[in-house]
Amino acid sequence: MDFIAKTLAKTATWFLRMFQNIFALILIGTCGYMLHEFAKFGFRPPQEVVVPMLFSCIALVISFFSLLAICCLPYILQLIAAFFDFMVLSGYIACAVLLDKNYHSDDTKNQLWVWLVSIRRFNNETSLREKRSAGLVKLLVALVILQILLFFATTLLSFYLAMLKGEKVYERAAEREIEYEESEEMSRSGRDVREVKHVYRGA
Repeated sequence: MDFIAKTLAKTATWFLRMFQNIFALILIGTCGYMLHEFAKFGFRPPQEVVVPMLFSCIALVISFFSLLAICCLPYILQLIAAFFDFMVLSGYIACAVLLDKNYHSDDTKNQLWVWLVSIRRFNNETSLREKRSAGLVKLLVALVILQILLFFATTLLSFYLAMLKGEKVYERAAEREIEYEESEEMSRSGRDVREVKHVYRGA
């Protein structure tokens, strides 16, 4: 039963990791485009774009490390992978808080949309790209929320897999201790027999 549970947990974690990587790449592309727009028109990029970009880059590295942890890393590194998951989860929660003014269904009320359109208007651009900017803002917000859900799930699964490995480590340690005690007992018995024979021959 434990084997089936462990296999299912590993499979689920593997699929979630793949989606984490895909969404992180899309987030990097989305944030990268926005950063390019702000830099192009000489404006300082807002935290609402910089922070998701940063944590998406970190998420790519963490997800790759955690994919290795699923297959072959020992108990301690499994726990480290789970801790890293929790760190990235916290980062994406911070991103969601920073984006709190961009959850409106009306695009004109979303702060990022206003900025992206305004910088183009300020520089007398003929195309304000309002629809593109609206789509990018909604994509950014949606992917941040999805990453929160995915990293919450993988944090729990990583801790679960680490606990399973920990149980095996303790079981093996207990088995080695029993084997050692049995070998010591046999050694003592052997010494006692040899001493009895020695005494008998001396007599």
